[in-house]
Amino acid sequence: MHRQGYVKTFYQQRRTETGWEYGGFAHLPFHLPEVIKAVREGRDIFVCEGEADVLTATHAGLTATCNAGGANGWHLDHAEWLRGAHRVWIVADRDAPGYRHAAKVAESLNDSVDELRVVQARDGKDLSDHCNAGHQISELDSVPVLDEHYRRI
Repeated sequence: MHRQGYVKTFYQQRRTETGWEYGGFAHLPFHLPEVIKAVREGRDIFVCEGEADVLTATHAGLTATCNAGGANGWHLDHAEWLRGAHRVWIVADRDAPGYRHAAKVAESLNDSVDELRVVQARDGKDLSDHCNAGHQISELDSVPVLDEHYRRI
């Protein structure tokens, strides 16, 4: 049991000829068609830690993506899909795994996108909490040290 309830656990399985197996998936970003289009059109892309935050960003009219597997699931293969993007906003969850995830994403994108920002919720843990608290996307706060290190605008 977790301090605030039950610990969330997620796992992925795929159907094979012999039954269900864990893993074995390609590292494709969530909402990949929208990401490809945004890169091609030079629109901003938001990288979040989870699908719920991507859906929050999408509901706000933004192009957003994440990797499967949460904070530990980012791979260089994900970064390749964002190569050539104009501006990428990495939205860090306000906890240690979230900051590590943001740093890993930023490092993987550092030399392949024009502009890079690392931001976090003003209130709450993540983008959904931020918006649910009544804040606008434009009110995301920069993540000290990370945003300063990777910011090129």
